[in-house]
Amino acid sequence: MLKCLENIPQRSITRGCLALTVGIDTQDKWLAVKLLGWGADNLWIIEWHTIEGDTTRPEEWDKLEEYLNTPLINSCGNAIRIEAAAIDTRGHRGEQVKKFIARKTLKVPVYAVQGSTTRLGRAIATTASHPEKTHRGKVVKTGYSLWNVGTEYCKDFIYGTLASDEKLPTHKRVIHFPEGLTEDYFDGLLSEILDPETNRYIKRKGAKHQRNEPLDTLVYAWAIGHHNRVRIGMTSRGEFDPGYWTRREAILENPSLFTFEHQDTDKVEVIPKPIPESGGISLNGWRRG
Repeated sequence: MLKCLENIPQRSITRGCLALTVGIDTQDKWLAVKLLGWGADNLWIIEWHTIEGDTTRPEEWDKLEEYLNTPLINSCGNAIRIEAAAIDTRGHRGEQVKKFIARKTLKVPVYAVQGSTTRLGRAIATTASHPEKTHRGKVVKTGYSLWNVGTEYCKDFIYGTLASDEKLPTHKRVIHFPEGLTEDYFDGLLSEILDPETNRYIKRKGAKHQRNEPLDTLVYAWAIGHHNRVRIGMTSRGEFDPGYWTRREAILENPSLFTFEHQDTDKVEVIPKPIPESGGISLNGWRRG
């Protein structure tokens, strides 16, 4: 699939990319991070990022927080922040995940997720479960919420779209891949296949398909865009919103009134440009439907 790579540097926000989500998978010695861009008819893998280190240590989670809190700058010079992130709670780092999503310094809503054991028929559940209970079986009020992801539903979409895209020229594809992704990345992305007997996805045979983080993180990043508090491209009722992308475009793809000097931290230095005497751009009153 290396032929799918486009002449787009990672962390670049191209025209039409108007929302961002993140999917995170946890391992003992690293965190896998997928930054996904959304447009009216397209998705972009903005970045495949790893944070190396002992994930029992708070320093690695500090790096993740900085990553999530840092806005990107699009081609019009406007800052675009991450809408939401989903992080897997399975594995050996469930306690660290709970502490991380409770951080008050996070500027991005981060949701704890797990793959559903049954087919949901949707990308993500509409209600959360609450794993933390008292000795009497009551929900701990200060406990965390856990959201089930419809992994089969998400993988149906991802693999179906990739199969369709393969037959199309680059500019007509739905999912776009940036420079720098390796063969190992695509081996991980294509690491599973649908078992017709169980109607569930299983791992492909072969050593090169053992790491499935590129797939899992894309599943989480896409699923969280359908969360009932996020709903990218949708109304507050979860219906298609025909004006959603137009409103976003009017704000994010107008020439910026500011120049951003760097993107390496969330403390982006802003230098105002002169505002024309004949009026300016008002951002007041816009909100997502």
